[in-house]
Amino acid sequence: PFTRRHAVRHRRAPCPPAASATPAARAAFPARPAAELPDAVPLAVSGTLPPWLNGALIRNGPGVFPDAVSHMFDGFALLARLDVAGGPRPSVTQRQRFLESAAWAAVRDTGDMAFSEFGTPLPLARGVAALARGALGLGPAFTDNASVTVRPGRAGELVAATESVAGLWRVDAATLATLGPAAAADGVPGALTTAHPHTRSDGTLVNFATGVGGRTTVFVQDAATAARAPVAALPLRLPPAPCWMHAFPATDEWCVLPEQPVPMDLKAALLGGGDHAMFGWRPDLGTRYTLVRLPPVAGAGPSSAAAAAAPPAVFESPEPIFYFHTVNAFCTATEFVFDVPRFPDPTMINRLSLDNQRAAPGEAAPVERSTLTRVALPLSGNGPVSLTRLCADGSEPYFFEFPAVNPLWKGRSEYRFAWGIAATPPAAAGDSLVKVTLRGTAPPAMWREAGCLTGEPVVVPRPGGAAEDDAVVLSIVTSAAGPSFLLVLDAASMRELARAPLAAGLPYGFHGLWVEGGGKE
Repeated sequence: PFTRRHAVRHRRAPCPPAASATPAARAAFPARPAAELPDAVPLAVSGTLPPWLNGALIRNGPGVFPDAVSHMFDGFALLARLDVAGGPRPSVTQRQRFLESAAWAAVRDTGDMAFSEFGTPLPLARGVAALARGALGLGPAFTDNASVTVRPGRAGELVAATESVAGLWRVDAATLATLGPAAAADGVPGALTTAHPHTRSDGTLVNFATGVGGRTTVFVQDAATAARAPVAALPLRLPPAPCWMHAFPATDEWCVLPEQPVPMDLKAALLGGGDHAMFGWRPDLGTRYTLVRLPPVAGAGPSSAAAAAAPPAVFESPEPIFYFHTVNAFCTATEFVFDVPRFPDPTMINRLSLDNQRAAPGEAAPVERSTLTRVALPLSGNGPVSLTRLCADGSEPYFFEFPAVNPLWKGRSEYRFAWGIAATPPAAAGDSLVKVTLRGTAPPAMWREAGCLTGEPVVVPRPGGAAEDDAVVLSIVTSAAGPSFLLVLDAASMRELARAPLAAGLPYGFHGLWVEGGGKE
C-alpha cells in the first residue's frame, strides 16, 4: 500500500500540500492516492437533468501527486467514468481506477519513480540510463504515465494517452480496467507524440511522432487496428531536440504543425532547472508552420487523392506564438484557419507547478493572460501567416483555457462559440466556466462559485438541436470545501441545471469525452 514512507526518493525537496493551502487546492492536488471505485456507485443528484441526456462522461487526469512530484502534469493517471441518465428516473453513477502503467506501478510498489515526468526529472544517472535503454530498444525512454487524454479505441475500448508513444494504453470502456499497450509496432519512428490526435469524418486519426535526434512524421491511423500510415517526414526545426507541440490543428484534408519556439532543453530534461520545465523559449526565432495535405477520407474522389500528393508547405513567421490547445480549425477557399488561446510566452507552464498551485491564498503567482487569436495560412503555400485577435477587450476573459466547441461545429467556418475555464488574478488556476462569443463584443456568459476550481468543459449537443449552443456543458469541479462534484450547465446561458457530489474524491484532471448512450448500467 502507498504510505508516507513511500514518498518518492528524489534529490528535490518534497512538495507536500501546504497546511495553509485552501481546502480546494489540497483536494485537487493530493499527495495520497484517490480511492478507486471498481464498481459503479450511485450519486445523489440535485437539480434537473435534461431528459435527453443519456451517456457517460469519461475523464483522464492525475489521481495522486506524490510529495516529490513537481508539476501539475506529473501526477499518475486515474480514469473516471460518470454515467448520466436523464428522463423520468434520472441517475448518475461513478467509478474510477488507476491506469496500470509501469510509471504508476513503480511509485505505488516501491516509492521510486521509474521515469522522468514533465517537470520532475530522475536523478542524472537513472535518467541517462532510461534514455539509453530507449535508444537501444530495450524499454521506453519516456514515461508511460498516460494521464492527459482519453479517446475511443477498438470496440468496447478506450485509449488513454500522454505525449510519449509508450504512454498509449488500451482501457476497457465499461470497467476502466487497463488492458495493455495501444502503440502500434509498425516502424513509424519517434518516441514522442501529442495526446491530442484529430479524428476525421471517416474515423481515421491524424497525429505525428517525433523524437530526439530524429524527424517528425505525420501519419494517418486506423482507429480499430492502430496501424499508422506515414504521410510526411519533416526535419526537426532545432535539432537534435524537437519543439513542443501539445496540440495541433487539423481538418479532413489538411493539418498544420506550428513549431513554436519552445525547444526541448535536453540538459533540463536530465537535470531539471529549465526555464519552463524541460523546455526553453526562443522568441527571436519566430514560429514555423508546416502545412500538410492529408490522404483523402473514405469516399473521396480521385482528384482528392491526386491533391494529397502535394508536398508540405513551410511558412516562417517572425512572430512567436505560444499556446496549449486549439479551439477549432477550418478551411476557406484560400486559407487554412485555426484559433487558439494565445499566451505571451510559456510562463503559464511555471504557474502550473505544484508549489504554486498549493501556495497559500495571496502567495501564488496568478494566471497569465491569454487572448483568443486566429491564425491563417494560404493554402497555395505562398504568402504570409496572419494572426488576428478574435475578441474585443471585455468580450473574453483574462485567462481562457481548456477550449471546447460543440462537436457538431468542429471544422465549420461559421462557428461562433467557445467554452472553457476562466480566471482573473489573483487566481492561480481556473475558477469559473465561460461561454465566449467569437468575433463579437458580447461579454462572456459565466458560471462561478467562490472558491471552486473548475475542470475542462465537455459540450454535449441536444439530439436534433439546430442552434450551436443548444447543448449542455459538463464539468468536474472541486468545491471550495474540497469535495468534487459533477456540474451540468445550460450551454447557452451557463445557468446551472444539476449537480452530483462525487462518492470519492477526484483530483484536478485534464481531458475527457462524452460517450453517447452509455448512461444506464
